[in-house]
Amino acid sequence: MNLPLILVVILGIITSYEDHYYHKIKNYTISFFSLITASMLYFYGRLNLSMLLILAACFLGSFFLYLLNFWRGGDAKLFTLYNAILLIHTQYTSFVTPLQLLAAMIIPAYTYLVIKSMCHIQYRKLHYPLPENAITIFFGVIGISGLSYNIPIPFYLSLLLIILLLFTISYINKTIMLIINAGLFVYTLLFIPITQSFLLLTILLILLGYLTNIIILNTHNTKMRFAPWMMVGALLTLSLPLISNQETPLISNQGTIDEQINAGIQFLATHQQEDGSFRNNICYDPYLIFCFEDYAIFPTAIILESLSQLPVQSDIIQKGVAYLVLHKEEDGLWKYWTKKSKHYYKVPPDADDTIASARILKKYNYTLINITEILFNYTDNEGRFYTWFNHQGNDIDCVVNANVFNYLKTSTPNLCTYLSSSITNKSCSHYYLTPLSLYDSLSRVSEIESSCLDNLKEKIINNILQTQKKDCSFGNDLDTAIALGSLIRLNYTGPQIDCAASLLRKKQKPDGSWNKHVWYGYSLYYYGSKEITTAFAIEALYLYQHTYLNSFR
Repeated sequence: MNLPLILVVILGIITSYEDHYYHKIKNYTISFFSLITASMLYFYGRLNLSMLLILAACFLGSFFLYLLNFWRGGDAKLFTLYNAILLIHTQYTSFVTPLQLLAAMIIPAYTYLVIKSMCHIQYRKLHYPLPENAITIFFGVIGISGLSYNIPIPFYLSLLLIILLLFTISYINKTIMLIINAGLFVYTLLFIPITQSFLLLTILLILLGYLTNIIILNTHNTKMRFAPWMMVGALLTLSLPLISNQETPLISNQGTIDEQINAGIQFLATHQQEDGSFRNNICYDPYLIFCFEDYAIFPTAIILESLSQLPVQSDIIQKGVAYLVLHKEEDGLWKYWTKKSKHYYKVPPDADDTIASARILKKYNYTLINITEILFNYTDNEGRFYTWFNHQGNDIDCVVNANVFNYLKTSTPNLCTYLSSSITNKSCSHYYLTPLSLYDSLSRVSEIESSCLDNLKEKIINNILQTQKKDCSFGNDLDTAIALGSLIRLNYTGPQIDCAASLLRKKQKPDGSWNKHVWYGYSLYYYGSKEITTAFAIEALYLYQHTYLNSFR
């Protein structure tokens, strides 16, 4: 039962009725549903500092819109309540969630308002925007378009910003608004490459914005009843996972396991890019819908790691290895991004990318610098390894340390102690969103001090099994593939293996792929792709067929 969906529908019907007949949303309605929502957040273990900070930011933002006379006080409180309901879902964990809801609510509401305005406008008595408003629209739309090009802001957020500009332009101090938008305009001219397509799009948006502002000015009643639109926005936001997974039906004729593995390999071969890399997405939402291409080295190195365990065509590996060699830094290390990314110069080389790339090159007998020595140059006082090869602004990440552990094939007492404590700490990683990534890294260690690995093995297996659900999955397709591969490497032989493998086989698509899911994230961004999920899935099935079935059954 989808309790948040039921709660959204009931709340939406009641508040829409109140907004229509009483022209306000009653406080006891907000209080009653707030109590229910808070109880659900507590019951699902979602009532933590991170969630409270998101709700606080959401309330401050909605209160600011109230001060701009964008909506009423009841609307501001109701908007915060809807965001609290969305946070019951584990997928909504970032400050992007209020923006998603606002966009899903405002864009259809704004479209309705424009259509309604055009039907009631009195063309003989047109009122045009004041000259300073027209200039502000001109500067603002160009500035927002420029930000969209350079950050980039997803399209829905760009449209939302333009709509807010048009609605609030008459309520903000004209000088302040003009200065802000003029600054955006200058920024665009200085830093954005002005192409013909960019100019045409901007001119179109300016004309649309100016005409829309005229329509709004000539509408006798532009006050929106936001309660029903908030319900619409919340329902659209909750439907995102359904939209993201409606790609292709499940595979109908599975064939043998080896045939499915070959289909997955073929999918990766056909989706390997000309330069040897594999596509990855950087997204603004956890469903990987609002995305753009992430020019990163790490996903390609990880996919090659999985493929190197399988009988694949040598040209796939050779192209991928050539890509890694091409993007090696002069000092022999690797960064996360390539020079095609605008973020390339923002980050130094790091341990995770260097280890992932070096593991592949070592396997194919490439000469490398002494990476081990460099790794030990970047440790803290407790013997833990830093993520970045930079002594400023560094961090300690448990999965990165597990990957170092895997690369070194040895452990220090401090590192073993840290990894052991990390197994029970589900928030020990700054980048990987599930503890399964830590278990996957540790399960890949083959030649290591038995005293350390043996002490960790039982804990890891128990923690993985605790995440398995009634349908045999360990979460989404990616989680199931990672968990299945980890359990087999750790020599676990329980019935959960067959159950998970059978489910994973059923989830393969006709093109040989599996659904895309978030693997790691940072700040407001989420990363993942069908290629990454597929690589983990076929590796897990290969281990199931050629290690588990052949050795343990």
